[in-house]
Amino acid sequence: MNNKTLIFAALFALLSAIFALSVIDSRQPRQYVETEALLFSKTYDQALNVNKILITDSASEKTLLLDGKYWRIPQADNYYAGLVISNALLYSINSAKTETVIHNITPDMQLEQPRPGVDAPGGNGTEIKTYDRQGRLIDDVIIGSSKNGLQYARRAGSDYAMMVSGGFDLPRKTHDWLQQPLLQIAQNDIETIILQSETGQQMAFKPQEGDSFYNVRREKTDLSPLLNPFADLKLIEVADYEVSEFKNADPDRVVALFMFSGLIYGIELYQKDDEFWIRINLSSNTLPTKLASDYIKDSSFLYQGWIFKIRPEIGARLLNYNIR
Repeated sequence: MNNKTLIFAALFALLSAIFALSVIDSRQPRQYVETEALLFSKTYDQALNVNKILITDSASEKTLLLDGKYWRIPQADNYYAGLVISNALLYSINSAKTETVIHNITPDMQLEQPRPGVDAPGGNGTEIKTYDRQGRLIDDVIIGSSKNGLQYARRAGSDYAMMVSGGFDLPRKTHDWLQQPLLQIAQNDIETIILQSETGQQMAFKPQEGDSFYNVRREKTDLSPLLNPFADLKLIEVADYEVSEFKNADPDRVVALFMFSGLIYGIELYQKDDEFWIRINLSSNTLPTKLASDYIKDSSFLYQGWIFKIRPEIGARLLNYNIR
């Protein structure tokens, strides 16, 4: 074998080896994922430009739209997202990291794209999409089931999964994403309560802070069954009052709560079949405390212009309760 033949054979062997390696490499996943990398790295880099977050699961679709310094939810008549839940979501998006890469995706990981109203194998996870102010998609991630303190995750379009940190324990019902609770009123803070309806007016009062309630006959009366729900009153639906069917209707009952601070809650109750809706107005007496004035200033936007659906058992109690 002459030198030319040897050189040609060597070159052929080298080229064959390169071709074989390229074929092997082409059959391997091309995605390279570094552990400890941020799951929503693009969103993190564009934090000040994020304007919309879309959360989709098999129960419903929730959209968070940034309006100034508040997030709103179009699916709830553009009412405000809860501060606690929205901050928890943003913290998870900004801190979640990839811990392990997994190439074998199974249905129990719940990493198929979820569809509202469809309970499909592998499709009961939660898809989180983030968008910039121009409406362009930034990140699209499906969060799946939990295991050993971590959660499975998959970027849309990828053929591998990850185990990630971050704690994406997100509610599925739309009303759980709203600012909750609607009211938190302690009985000890109430000075006078007035119930007004077509049948007349009822009243109870406390002579001074720390006392029991007394009725108009100056007899002690226990109003706990009526007032306990106000300590942690949740809404289950919200509507724009100006375009609601209740705008020109008379309330079935009005509940007025006069606080020792000078704050006044005016609560209008409306019944529609088995549903109960309330409208809340904040005001104050002529000499309110700074606490009352600040509360009205800071919280009026959560009530003014809105009407709220509450649980029927609470609505029925507010409608039918009589002060004895």
